[in-house]
Amino acid sequence: MYNNNLKVLPSHLFRANWQHVQMSECKKNLNQDEVMMVMDYSENYSCRYQHEVQSAFFEPAQVIIHPIMIYYKKNIDGKDAMVKNVITGISDETKHDCHGVKVFEEQAINIAKKEMPSLKTVHQWTDGSACQYKGKTSLADIWIYSKFL
Repeated sequence: MYNNNLKVLPSHLFRANWQHVQMSECKKNLNQDEVMMVMDYSENYSCRYQHEVQSAFFEPAQVIIHPIMIYYKKNIDGKDAMVKNVITGISDETKHDCHGVKVFEEQAINIAKKEMPSLKTVHQWTDGSACQYKGKTSLADIWIYSKFL
């Protein structure tokens, strides 16, 4: 087992390093009308209460968390400053799919547009999950967002 893991480790390290370099370059070279969004679904969380009834103990409600980091440059006192905002989406719809991603993205873009009315470009960084970020629905959303921005 360890031998198999050692065989794939170099390619994994190469990809992780390459992705880190690309994200750093993207963030460093942002223009005043661009944002960089880094997002991923978190795991489902069970809601617990201090004094819960028996039915809540055996069938706890669950929520999902979808954190989004937004980076953009803002002119503060004549200098470009990197601004980092954290947007955390929480929903009781526990399915991790492209429809949930769309809702969270729309909310994040609305928040970013309030901060940057001149927003024209969004660079998205995700884990590349096919059912969440790389499916046909997500590709169709690119066209919709191009009209939105």
